[in-house]
Amino acid sequence: MAAGSLSCPTLAVFDLDGTLTTRDTSLPFIMFACGRSRLVRSMVVVLPFLVMDFLVAFKREVGVGGHRLGRVWGRWGVEVHQRLLRAMFQGMEEEEFVGLGRRFADEVMDTMVSPGGLEQLAWHRAKGHECILVTASIDCYVEPWGRRVGFDKVLGSRMAVDGQARVKGGLEGEPCWGEAKLIRLRDEVGPLEGYTVVVYGNEPGDLALLSGADHAVLVRAGDSWPRMSAEVRSALNGD
Repeated sequence: MAAGSLSCPTLAVFDLDGTLTTRDTSLPFIMFACGRSRLVRSMVVVLPFLVMDFLVAFKREVGVGGHRLGRVWGRWGVEVHQRLLRAMFQGMEEEEFVGLGRRFADEVMDTMVSPGGLEQLAWHRAKGHECILVTASIDCYVEPWGRRVGFDKVLGSRMAVDGQARVKGGLEGEPCWGEAKLIRLRDEVGPLEGYTVVVYGNEPGDLALLSGADHAVLVRAGDSWPRMSAEVRSALNGD
């Protein structure tokens, strides 16, 4: 847990998928960019590899503390998304890829977002808190969307690009998931001990962030944003 106090500046950290949104955003982005029929064809092609992806996920997460099955399942989802991204976008010009991300951010993202989550983000901003979005989703769409709705910084997974400005298909470095989320956050803002850290997350991939928070908000399906928001506001206001 971070060692911040109410006298420290507040850092509000939000996950995206399932926290600020009501669903995953990666598959809708792929479908938006490439079309439903091509996505279905690609899923048929990669289907034989999904068992292998599960074994990779199991080996990576089986030795990690509690919530083991949830972590394996979450890591498997990350591996599957990476395989689909590689199949769908490898060789695409970077400019086209980035343009598709911007269009998705402008035309689709708002339909998947929880109004209550955005209201809590707006409250943090009005209080002068630094707000950071940390997500495993691809930065080509989370960056423009996150900036538009008011985040100071957006940290997402990054697609690798070759010397000819074409998408390689894989990610640049590790996906922004699990421990990598906490590492990326620390790389961006420095030691967390100098902040009062509030983290909003919803899945095993957010556990590292949540464990490093002074105020950890676990967002569950059906949870009321007004109730969770009131609890955070009361704690930060010292009520």
